[in-house]
Amino acid sequence: MSVAAPDLAAAAPSTRIVLRPIANPLPLGFLALAAGTFVVSGLQLGWIPAAQGSHVALILLAFVAPLQLLSAVFGYLGRDVVAGTGMGLLAGTWLSVSLVLRASPPGGTSDALGLFLLVAGVALLVPALAAAPAVRSESPVQVTELDGGYVLDNGIIRAVIDSSGLVTSLMDFATGREAIAPGGAGNKLELHRDTPNACDGWDLDEFYRRNVSFCSDVRSVTLERGGWDAVVVVERLVGSSPLTQRISLAAGSPSLTIVNRIDWQEREKLLKLGFDLDVRAERSASETQFGHIFRPTHTNTSWEAAKFEICAHRWIHVAEPGYGVAVSNASSYGHDVTRAMRGADHGTTTTVRLSLLRAPKFPDPTADQGAHELTVSIRPGASIADAVEEGYRTNLAPRVVSGAQPVEALFSVFNAALTIEAVKLAEDGSGDVVVRLYEALGERSTGLLRANFPVSEVSVTDLLEDRVDPPAGVVLGADSAELTLRPFQLVTLRFKR
Repeated sequence: MSVAAPDLAAAAPSTRIVLRPIANPLPLGFLALAAGTFVVSGLQLGWIPAAQGSHVALILLAFVAPLQLLSAVFGYLGRDVVAGTGMGLLAGTWLSVSLVLRASPPGGTSDALGLFLLVAGVALLVPALAAAPAVRSESPVQVTELDGGYVLDNGIIRAVIDSSGLVTSLMDFATGREAIAPGGAGNKLELHRDTPNACDGWDLDEFYRRNVSFCSDVRSVTLERGGWDAVVVVERLVGSSPLTQRISLAAGSPSLTIVNRIDWQEREKLLKLGFDLDVRAERSASETQFGHIFRPTHTNTSWEAAKFEICAHRWIHVAEPGYGVAVSNASSYGHDVTRAMRGADHGTTTTVRLSLLRAPKFPDPTADQGAHELTVSIRPGASIADAVEEGYRTNLAPRVVSGAQPVEALFSVFNAALTIEAVKLAEDGSGDVVVRLYEALGERSTGLLRANFPVSEVSVTDLLEDRVDPPAGVVLGADSAELTLRPFQLVTLRFKR
């Protein structure tokens, strides 16, 4: 299909203003933090007379605590869990300080407040799940320029990006196999006309596939940096929407990451991102909550043909016996998986596509308009266990911070099939630690979960953290639990400190 190149000159003079529905609440929160810290420090240093301690309490109560609470609310509304949690903790802390100051005599001290501030400070510093020493790869990523494109090689996988920004080769050295099908490519952007018969904002009709434009023209393909985290930047125009892709390969990483930043300005269009894979997959595996589901890739029946669009949470996996490929995402849950026979070598190409963006006119004529950042990664030579790991890696990237010494993880699991989903303090304020885990591979799995901190008792709880009898296959120890879990079984354990 021939596609006319977009008129970049005509699109360049236009100006668009994108209004974000919720701004970053951190400036407001830090303003309140600075004000509260300043007046309390002034009281402690004697700049403010001790007799005016009640005045400081009123300032904290009327100004600082409400602003911090407002910042926490907008942090959660903006889906910034770190900002929301931190500002909420600070709001509670300032409220407690103000009430104690208000009730105390001038110049008085409070042991209870001191212990509370110590606990609050620790809560702001301790990460949510665990910490471990960062492991750096032995060698950086090797970058080679090739025919206007680049070859990225970290010794684990090798990716070839051509002058059009397409991934024309993706090989993992462990298997020596090429993941991209002959004559195919990855990072293929396709723009479809999307006009469903009814319910624009909800429906996707199969006939969208009959009208497609291949977004193959690029403005530039450049190397941003090499070294330990090599990044190739691809700039192109998708319809009338400017798109910047940052294709990166980190040292020691088994996957290639593509970060898509786009100013979406289309109407009644669907944007797909596809990968042509040299895999004969009879079915695909799509992640659901605490598990995954298999769906056929063929259309032998009307039921299977109706699955032209399928959903997946954090990853989708296609495989043939002995080899598979995982595609993970951070925010794109619509997918389609098709397969076709190649004429040249009679092999099978399985194509995995993600639905990145739509542009319906009803009920909101401006739905999805504006700036978006969509992260996708592809991991060749991947098993289901690798797909689970890649899904977590894409959505919960590790934070690297400096420290004086290594910190041991809160828990150790001696079977990769047993996946820890959450670690938290008990809701009753006892200080006990609650851990929730599940069997992720869809098979009967046995392993050991051990706490790496002092524990006096281990028990099984329900979702309300009430004690229940251990189910079959769960044997509790002094500081550990031996687990034999059924496929996708979910277990919640409480470790009493």
